Amino acid sequence: MTLDLSYNQFWGSWPDLARFSKLRELHLGKNQLNGSVPASVGQLSSLEHLSLSGNSFTGVITESHFLKLSRLHYLGLSGNYFSINLSSDWNPPFQLTGLLDMSSYKLGPAFPKWILTQTNLTGLYLSNAGLSGSLPNKFWDIFSGLFQLDLSMNQIHGKLPNLSTMSLSNVYLSSNLLSGAVPSFSPELRKLYLSNNKFSEPLSCFCATQAPYLGLIDISENQLSGELPDYWKQFQGLEALKLEKNKLSGKIPSSLGNLKRLTLLSLNANNFSGELPSLENCTNTTSIMASDDSFGLSSDEVGRCC
Repeated sequence: MTLDLSYNQFWGSWPDLARFSKLRELHLGKNQLNGSVPASVGQLSSLEHLSLSGNSFTGVITESHFLKLSRLHYLGLSGNYFSINLSSDWNPPFQLTGLLDMSSYKLGPAFPKWILTQTNLTGLYLSNAGLSGSLPNKFWDIFSGLFQLDLSMNQIHGKLPNLSTMSLSNVYLSSNLLSGAVPSFSPELRKLYLSNNKFSEPLSCFCATQAPYLGLIDISENQLSGELPDYWKQFQGLEALKLEKNKLSGKIPSSLGNLKRLTLLSLNANNFSGELPSLENCTNTTSIMASDDSFGLSSDEVGRCC
């Protein structure tokens, strides 16, 4: 049985589920529900999908809330006001095969060991979770099946390995302390958010990525250096490229002018020079942002549709 009350304006406390002992899916997300989540939810032994995100629930979530949830494969808890008190060494009764979303709860500073037991996840959302330090050893091997990853707004440091063999499509790692080179990513990549980190070195490794459906690249506010490689033709689906506030230099590669779907090109606050290449093939471009003195552009030309 499925109970789906999501995306409404229901308010009040936790609903009485006494008659729903065989419940398989419980969708309560995006409402205005409040009060505490009773530990009795952990007795719903048939439950496979639990989504509580985007409410105003309070109290404390403990291991008893999951006591008999051995069939659970999807767990979404973000956007509430409760705290989560789970031992790092907790051995969950479930093995999630879908999404785990515990964004905006203090889970750190160390990465919770129990999450590392969830080796079949396809989505992991731990944004603003108080995580710091480097990611655990073999993190990328353990979560090799991820399609969605959000670890943004933490204090994670270290370097990223070559990720070209993974299936990642949406990557959110902004506002951390990641450093080194931006690596090559999966051909399935669609969105890449790496802004506000400490990435340095040229983008030569990243430009080896073969991702025809990649629509957005944001590596702004880092320490990228050197010249941009002239290898952008493989990103024919690219709609937004944000590289502002780095230390990039040299000329803008001509291959950027062949990105027909590009709507936003942001290169300001770098050290580029020379003539801006022709963007006549970028028929959808509505915004070009570059420092006024970098390419000899007038103030009227900066930000103008090409």
